[in-house]
Amino acid sequence: MISRPRFWLYLAGPFIIAYAIGSSHQSQFFSLQFLLYFIYFLVPANVFLYGVNDLADTDTDQFNARKNGYEQSLKSTQKRLLILTLIGCIAITCFTALVTADLTRVLLLFLLMGLSIAYSLPPFRWKAHPFIDSASNILYVIPGIFGYHLLAGELPSAMIILVLGFWTAAMHLFSAVPDIEADSRSGLRTTAVVLGERKSILLCSTLWLLFMIGVFMLTSSPFSLLLGMYVLVPLLCLRTGWSVAKVYPIFPFLNASIGFVAFWVIIIHRFL
Repeated sequence: MISRPRFWLYLAGPFIIAYAIGSSHQSQFFSLQFLLYFIYFLVPANVFLYGVNDLADTDTDQFNARKNGYEQSLKSTQKRLLILTLIGCIAITCFTALVTADLTRVLLLFLLMGLSIAYSLPPFRWKAHPFIDSASNILYVIPGIFGYHLLAGELPSAMIILVLGFWTAAMHLFSAVPDIEADSRSGLRTTAVVLGERKSILLCSTLWLLFMIGVFMLTSSPFSLLLGMYVLVPLLCLRTGWSVAKVYPIFPFLNASIGFVAFWVIIIHRFL
């Protein structure tokens, strides 16, 4: 529960989609390397990312109502087990790096771990720095960069990474809005705390609009219009008074659904 299973696809999903973009034959989805990396980004990477986060967030989690229902807070009796689990995740990452045997992809694996640490733990603790907190969530793009490089042998363009960064920054900021009160009480200055609820929601909508426009410019695909759903949800929250805390739980389903459609659009375009 600490690793937030409902969010596991946030790391594994970009890997699958980017792998599909880089693929040249359907058989590549039945290879051992695809299975190995998919499992890595699905489980150990998520356990490490959220485990480190919960280990560092005891200061704010005590005030966070979401940690007593939608998510589970870390209990003091669980800390030792969690630390051992995180050490295990580091060992798995080292093993995965040895199997990878490619310098660029090895660096990407350790960059993901490094950003996971820097976001949560001192002396960096980017979570407590306005705007850096949302920008640092570009870490969710790394599995996609890895998956694309795995088959294409090259990194995606900086423009693609920037466009995807709009999506990750907006997702982070939107998720931080329900935590404004808890973060404020613990003295944590997140982007959402600094901007306040209304401005944060407007910025989310703007970032998702830039994401939608960017995807259309890069692909010229009508699929990009479907991404307008991201733009509308924050605006509906403002217009109708919907609570972000109540709307946020739909995002794992929304993201999974759009990711599913994106995957098959790519497969159909490449192989049919």
